[in-house]
Amino acid sequence: MPQQAGQQPYRGQNHPQQATPWAPPPTPPTAQAQQGQPITVVNTMSATSGGVTAPGAPQPQQQRAVPGLGFATFLLVVGTIVFAALVAREWVVDWGTSVATCIDGGGAWECLSNEAGRIQVLLPIVAVLGAFSLARGAGIERQQGRGIGWLYALLGFGLVGLAWAMGAAA
Repeated sequence: MPQQAGQQPYRGQNHPQQATPWAPPPTPPTAQAQQGQPITVVNTMSATSGGVTAPGAPQPQQQRAVPGLGFATFLLVVGTIVFAALVAREWVVDWGTSVATCIDGGGAWECLSNEAGRIQVLLPIVAVLGAFSLARGAGIERQQGRGIGWLYALLGFGLVGLAWAMGAAA
């Protein structure tokens, strides 16, 4: 096939001089820096330059502090760890020793799925996981400056307190 004027011989193939769909477009020669000239980098992501806001740019928002929420979240996490290590662990050990005697009697499934098992094993596990999740939610809300984090922290304290009250009564 004879080559016509203005046609490239490698049409349809990825020739080094031909642009590929995944390659960036070639830079025009006028935009390229010449040897010896400094290269200027412009940050297009920042709306401010040296503390001065660019005209037409949105004003940066100040973080609002939620007083005391960080400390309350810290107390919730520490309280949950103490609850899990000291209180719930004892309940699980007590439940385990009572199940051992029950299994020897012959009713294995009834021993594992009784009310004491739910209150002394399942409830503390749910309370600990729920309190940690609520503490994390309170921490995120605190970082974003929203006061609803207090609700999360109070719900976490309530969850641990409810599990403690129900487990102590059993």
